[in-house]
Amino acid sequence: MPAIARLSPRRAPAAAPFQVFDLRERAAPPSAALIATILEHADLHEDLGAGRVRRSLSADKVAQLAGAGALDVPAARAAQVAVIWDEGEGEVVRVVDEAPVRTRVAAESAWWDLWEAQEPAPARARRAWGTSR
Repeated sequence: MPAIARLSPRRAPAAAPFQVFDLRERAAPPSAALIATILEHADLHEDLGAGRVRRSLSADKVAQLAGAGALDVPAARAAQVAVIWDEGEGEVVRVVDEAPVRTRVAAESAWWDLWEAQEPAPARARRAWGTSR
């Protein structure tokens, strides 16, 4: 054991001086009325096996329902929600909400766009020296 280890006792790591906050706006969870609307008017059905079906609304159906006033949320939000339905039991297994994932992807792509928009350093240097290649 090194001599320094005997002289200084182990200390717990210091707490962070600040907390990291996620400031992205979060979408409200899907309402019961939206889930009922999806179950009633779903026109996209994807068989998941074991008697389960993923039901969701197509863009055309969302526009039709929004025009009729049958949605209690904006049309873009209604397109982000799907319901997994168990045909054998006749019940909802899970409500799939894609809004958090889409928000995170949009934020990350905006971050990378900052870096991709810049001109590469070698091209800037060649232009500054008046050489081309």
